[in-house]
Amino acid sequence: MALELFTPHDEPLDPLHHVYAPVDRSGEAYQDFCRQAGPLLAADARAMAKGHVVQITGGDLCGKTSLALRCAHWVETTAPANLMRVTKIDLTPLEGTAEESFGDRNLRLFEAVVDELVERLTPAEQTELASLVNPDTRDPERAYRRLVLLLSPHGEPPPLLVVVLPRIEVKGETECYLRFAVPGLMFITEATVGDPAADCVLRPGRERAVISLSVGTLDEDDGWAFICARVAGRDDLLREWESCKEHVDTYVRDRSSTGSGLSIGQFLKVMRMAHDIAIAESRSTLDMGDIGRAYARSGVNI
Repeated sequence: MALELFTPHDEPLDPLHHVYAPVDRSGEAYQDFCRQAGPLLAADARAMAKGHVVQITGGDLCGKTSLALRCAHWVETTAPANLMRVTKIDLTPLEGTAEESFGDRNLRLFEAVVDELVERLTPAEQTELASLVNPDTRDPERAYRRLVLLLSPHGEPPPLLVVVLPRIEVKGETECYLRFAVPGLMFITEATVGDPAADCVLRPGRERAVISLSVGTLDEDDGWAFICARVAGRDDLLREWESCKEHVDTYVRDRSSTGSGLSIGQFLKVMRMAHDIAIAESRSTLDMGDIGRAYARSGVNI
């Protein structure tokens, strides 16, 4: 069972799936979100008075999507059920294509939101919503406002839709979601630093609130902290990995000291490839040569 850090049933890029190791620099951002969003979910139900956009920025593979999903999960499990009915909608798998226009992307994502809520809408209501975003009319703001209204039956808690969006790819797209964020809606967006889409500065308004978060890179001790968290309680695995600690620390220290730093996703990609190299050669430990070869093959650009 050597090097059982990464196994087929344990996807290392999903920290919520197995053991969350708080080393991806999103911990501070997550706590910041909880502090800012907490009052919105308090007993006065101010979450219903405004729409919200959570804007997450960070480097490539820094854990932005994981942070977005953690924030959405927090809202879903924290909001008082007697005051609001929270529905989390994860659209992160719906990446766009180079051929897709801005308007088509907005339409596709709205349709995906409606698909997630189809059991709470009558056929007539679905037809009405479709008419608001067809190629001739295309009024997403009005469509989202109408959707929230249709999900607000008399005598029941009002809805709060928490929509986790795929990576923002078009300059100006985040500003559009601020316009679409009517009361009863929270959009959680992510953009990669360096992309034009990440440069926008959102300004809150009377009906809309903004929470801005950023995710940074690893500190030099974080790589080993992650491994220890993943093999916690398995002394046999920890002993095997301890023979690699110096090599892991050297790699993280060297890469994290560069200008752009080292992200959790980049670290995991290289470690997993180094692990595969060692397993293929029937060895139970990694060495610096494995990590060097993995880095060269990984395409990670530090």
